[in-house]
Amino acid sequence: FESSVLSNISIAQTTIVGFAFINLTIKKSNFSNSSLKKSFLKNSKFLNSKATGIDVSKSKIKNTNFIENKIDFSNFNFSNLEKVEFRKCVLKGSIFQGAKLNKVSFINCDLENVDFSQAIFKRIDLRGSDIVGIKINNQNFKEIIVSPSQALYLASLLGLNIKN
Repeated sequence: FESSVLSNISIAQTTIVGFAFINLTIKKSNFSNSSLKKSFLKNSKFLNSKATGIDVSKSKIKNTNFIENKIDFSNFNFSNLEKVEFRKCVLKGSIFQGAKLNKVSFINCDLENVDFSQAIFKRIDLRGSDIVGIKINNQNFKEIIVSPSQALYLASLLGLNIKN
């Protein structure tokens, strides 16, 4: 699909390898429990859609916005995300192991128990998001933007002992 607006579509529980989404706007659609491994998403918007349990591992996602989507318990392992914004999304329990995230924003998202272990971060914004239970490695991230309360939580995860 290229340069289209799609609304109310459902490809739930579907397997498509190497799918390309370019210049798309997708609204109120359902991708739950689908496998879209090795897909390519570029210059697209996903609005008010459901994608619980989606597998987009080994995919490339660039210049794409996800706004008010439910993408919980999903697989982003070994994917490359660049200039991607997640806004008001539920990503609870999703996994990003081995993923490369560059200029990715998670604004006001539910990131509870999200697994970023072995992910490589560069210029990531987590402000306003729930990060309780987040799994991270302190060696793999650079330039993460967080709120003061998130900084305290992350400090405890990293084993920092803050004293006056």
